[in-house]
Amino acid sequence: QKVHTTKVINNNLDPEWADETCALGVSPDGTGELVISVYDSDGPLTKGDFLGQVVVPASELLEPKEPVTTLDLVAKEGLSKKALKLVQGQLTIKIAPAVAGDVMPPPPSTPAILTDGKTKSGAEDAGLGPGLGPVEPVEP
Repeated sequence: QKVHTTKVINNNLDPEWADETCALGVSPDGTGELVISVYDSDGPLTKGDFLGQVVVPASELLEPKEPVTTLDLVAKEGLSKKALKLVQGQLTIKIAPAVAGDVMPPPPSTPAILTDGKTKSGAEDAGLGPGLGPVEPVEP
């Protein structure tokens, strides 16, 4: 289920979303995962080219090893050979587990916040047009 879509940053092959945050409910037992998909923007009427995704285990959202981490974009299942050539780059995310007093989704979930995303897409090497985004954090 899609839970957030970032704004599109046009004409930028190394965009930063410093003002974007996304609060998520996470199971207290740490099961599940957060999938963040990255697309090239081809305009408002089309989804754009899939550039890759990162998969973050829920346990990492509850107790991150590092508050800021850079992950390689990977392919999702079922991509054509042509689409696989577009999968490259990295996504840097900041994970901030919620603290007492934060306004978050209701229990039984334990919330975490995804913020300050930055991609290094390699889009220029793939010959893609101007503009990257949106980045779509989704839960399966």
